[in-house]
Amino acid sequence: MVWTLGCRGGGRLAARRRGGGAAEGRAGDLSRTMMAIGEAADKHDCKTIARLGGPLLDRQVASLPPEMVPPFYDLVVACEATTGATVRAYAHALKGTQLEQSSDILWTLRLALEVEAKNYPAAVATVETMAQGRGAALNALETSALWQFDQSLKEAGMTAERRRLLKILASDSYLPDDLYGPDDDFKLAYANLLVDSRDSAAARPVVAGLQDVRVLVTAILDPRLRALVAPDLDIHAAAEAELAAHREAAARHPDKLGPILFAAADLGRLGRAQEALQMLQGIASKVDDPAAFTDRDKRLNWYWNAVAGTERMLGHYDQAVAAFGKAAAFGESGAPNVSQVINLAQMQNRFGRGADALKTLAVFADPKRESSPYGEMQLRYARACANHLAGHEADVAADLAYLKAHEKDAGSALNDTLICLGDMDAAAAALIRRLDDPERRAGALLDLSDFDDPPVALPPGPGEGRLKALKARADVKAAIERAGGTRRFHILRVEM
Repeated sequence: MVWTLGCRGGGRLAARRRGGGAAEGRAGDLSRTMMAIGEAADKHDCKTIARLGGPLLDRQVASLPPEMVPPFYDLVVACEATTGATVRAYAHALKGTQLEQSSDILWTLRLALEVEAKNYPAAVATVETMAQGRGAALNALETSALWQFDQSLKEAGMTAERRRLLKILASDSYLPDDLYGPDDDFKLAYANLLVDSRDSAAARPVVAGLQDVRVLVTAILDPRLRALVAPDLDIHAAAEAELAAHREAAARHPDKLGPILFAAADLGRLGRAQEALQMLQGIASKVDDPAAFTDRDKRLNWYWNAVAGTERMLGHYDQAVAAFGKAAAFGESGAPNVSQVINLAQMQNRFGRGADALKTLAVFADPKRESSPYGEMQLRYARACANHLAGHEADVAADLAYLKAHEKDAGSALNDTLICLGDMDAAAAALIRRLDDPERRAGALLDLSDFDDPPVALPPGPGEGRLKALKARADVKAAIERAGGTRRFHILRVEM
């Protein structure tokens, strides 16, 4: 899990030191210690801050002016954690968060230290406490970090703790800053957990509160949840409502790229790709300004990914390639780009350009370009399919073997690869395994369900006609029926 730990708070401490307030009129030793800590803060010298600040917190913190205590805790705990003194950092974080004036930063550090130490019961209790008065701090956490925490609880078999965590994250009061509204994926996970524990009555209002169209589609397809979804739900109307919410969020946060990208995806889902493209192009000049959007570093590659996606929907191949190329030039979380490189290669495959896709994927020869387990599966699918399209059959085997060994890491990657290769018996077997697996069933039904056609007829993807034949097989049809059947949705299936 990636939590933000670092030498923070030094600016406020140094300002107080220069103002003379921290130790003025106090014992000379304390004065000299605070002067040394302030100088270390100016230099971002966490080793010195941790060495001098820890003992001061233990014995002399009461001698500091009250307004200086919270930022001093922030600084020392962050530096102790950064320098590996995590036991001392956690002890000080616990002590500091007992103060009414403690900062949201310190609560975040406390939670991070608990999760990193795999002290999961304590971490869940901290989340519960944050929800009762530190909601802003909880909302400010990256949802990806909380998802990793949830996954850790799942892998550890800590169902009771996971239920407590998801109850908080599925509540209407949890509104993560990076999503500009509720996280319905947490609601979906919580509803599934409740249903699995035979508590459908508690799951019903959770499902009733879903607003995210992508999550609603999943709930409709999941046999465990579909009976809890309103039978008269209009998915197209839900997509319109989601678009309105994201436009409103964009108006409230003119300094953020995120809501605009969400709104563009909504428009694509509604079949209004040209309107989505106009929206994205309308901010192109601002995107080039490093000061225009506060989330630019995090979202810039996804802005160009959204441009590429809309260009692709409109059949503009060359423009989509150019936009994906711009996106791939930007890193992801400080590392070389993975997502847009793979997206570009998969689009090239879709347009029958296997040789071009192989050139795009050649950058993965660099070991620094690492991907997640899911990303690795998408890479292997793109490369295996590209080699097949380019006639390099001997180069398919290694990627295919990897995909078979890790098929649960990404829902459709193995299926898509086998369909591209034309191995229909193996594709049917893999699809049936997904349909018979309660954890993967909804994703398989999603791949097999029917959606509206894109605004422009696009070249059929590799093996697209084979998918229809696959759905018509008797063994696959029987598995689909066992899984609860597919659905027809009056929206486009779009992920941008």
